[in-house]
Amino acid sequence: MRRPRFSRLLRSFRRLVRRVVPVPQKRARAWTAAPRAQPARTPALPPEVWERILTNLWDDRHALAACALTCRAFLPVVRRLVFRAVRVAHTPARADYPPFVHLLHESPHVALSVRELAVTIDPEAARTELPAILPRLHEVERLTLNFAGGMFEMTDDTRDKLTTYFHSVKRLRLENVRFDGTDLLQILCACPRLAELSLLAVRWRRSSLLPTYTSDLAAIVPPETVVLDELILRSPPPQVVAWLVKGPFQLNLRKLELIWDGSADAKYVPSLFKAAGASLRDLTIAFPGWFSFSEAMNLSQNTRLSGLFLDKIRIDGAQPRYLYVPDPVQLRTYEWVPAALAHVHSLHLQQVHFSVELCNGGDLDVLDWARIDDILARLARAAGQLITTFHVLNTDYAPAKCDIVDAVMYRLPRLREALGRLGVVYRHVSSARVEEGWFP
Repeated sequence: MRRPRFSRLLRSFRRLVRRVVPVPQKRARAWTAAPRAQPARTPALPPEVWERILTNLWDDRHALAACALTCRAFLPVVRRLVFRAVRVAHTPARADYPPFVHLLHESPHVALSVRELAVTIDPEAARTELPAILPRLHEVERLTLNFAGGMFEMTDDTRDKLTTYFHSVKRLRLENVRFDGTDLLQILCACPRLAELSLLAVRWRRSSLLPTYTSDLAAIVPPETVVLDELILRSPPPQVVAWLVKGPFQLNLRKLELIWDGSADAKYVPSLFKAAGASLRDLTIAFPGWFSFSEAMNLSQNTRLSGLFLDKIRIDGAQPRYLYVPDPVQLRTYEWVPAALAHVHSLHLQQVHFSVELCNGGDLDVLDWARIDDILARLARAAGQLITTFHVLNTDYAPAKCDIVDAVMYRLPRLREALGRLGVVYRHVSSARVEEGWFP
């Protein structure tokens, strides 16, 4: 006969004692095994759902910080929302760029969340050069650099490592900067994934005695083929326009925005329209100033144009209509407006927009309304459903002498008879009221 084991006898004795004598709760806990530590709970919903919910708090940094402290699983989502778009500046009035550099030193993982970066550097506060943090930001796709009118400088070390600065940039925007030499073209060639380019108030110090496109400019090519889908130019240097047209970039433009103020040569503008070809869908043009650019308006190659936006039509009553050199010569400041419309041959046109500004008692009669009306009526009949809109802004403190909405409608009788829709929106700078009229 086998002897019962001691452990079995001990368990039987304990069960018997529990039935006869009530055991204190603390004593019972000593006999039972300690509960296992449960792991930290994670949100029951999928991460994508929590990201959708937290995205609604994108503009409330305090609420996002509270969410990051509430649950550890929220931290990656909150970090992506907070650091997705970063705008810093290094100016005498604002200096949040150095703290951001320090943050990248202390927390390098923050760089993985930055997708859009805008940096403003004032030459009075720092050197006008590329930010040293760009090689660390591997995921930046949209980059804006504003140098506040300073002369750009590039060291030899930066030039050797230039390919590490823009390897993920798809949209590059350069503002208020002056270049010397070929630094600008080298920066553009260092962006292998570049698809959208914006050059606003960019100057290039180059001798006017040299040809616009020379062999040294033609030798600057990117290591890979760069295809531009969007291009925005505001009075760019003619050498840059010539290099974009004749150079190594492939212009498959769907959106093109050209704003000239008369300070730069528009010789290569027709070549730019021709290079865009049938791929161009949206075109925004503005030729303010004292000179006419009607000869640059050639849109016959853009046969699939769907949107035409005529911007910055500034009608200044104080601007003289004649230039005495010494005989009086009539200034044809606004003839580019009907010239642009006359060269449109697209059967896919859906919208034509006019942005007009009245200042110093400007009068609408300076525009050739008869010609504009004939061309718009032709385009409306060809397109079938054309939407034509006029946004008129009066910057004078005195109100307009007539009803602007009715005045524009009255000047376009043929367009009102053709197929399509016409809308006029008028706003006075000193009044919050907006007048609007549509036909039909």
